[in-house]
Amino acid sequence: MSFWGYLKSKDGKRGLLRLLGVYVGVTILVMIFLWWYTDHGQQVSVPNLSGMTVEEATTALEDLNLEVLVIDSIYDKKAKPGTVLEQSPAPEQKVKEGRSVFLTIYRILPPQETINIKEGDFAQVAIIKLKNKGMTVRGSKKSRVVSTGKKPPQSGETKGKKTQETAFQKLLKK
Repeated sequence: MSFWGYLKSKDGKRGLLRLLGVYVGVTILVMIFLWWYTDHGQQVSVPNLSGMTVEEATTALEDLNLEVLVIDSIYDKKAKPGTVLEQSPAPEQKVKEGRSVFLTIYRILPPQETINIKEGDFAQVAIIKLKNKGMTVRGSKKSRVVSTGKKPPQSGETKGKKTQETAFQKLLKK
């Protein structure tokens, strides 16, 4: 008997119906399991955290049983340090309890950068390098940056000697 002949027979039709019944039964069981396992309907709304400090945001999220992860920080001298700039998921989005909320905050301290100013450089070159890093500089552009590599004497250490400040030291004081 051929395969098609078997399927057309009474036994073949019963076998197909059994197979279809098993398929439908397994599909229903999987759907019920997934519904139970994924807790559909058990969602919380993410609050708007913009402008909050990290501590305030952490408290607000922990009250909703959500995790906090600070993933990035940005420095902006106009912003309040340590406050939330962005969040993901967005405010008012529905998430399940235990979900992580990712925060981008404003840095508390400005980033530390190395500025390559060498002994003997013109003050104008030093000013350009400082301005390129976003610093505000006031002072003379005609002097050279001169440094002996020694710590400048503090008041009272000169013992009657006259000390002359370098142009770079004057720039840093302003």
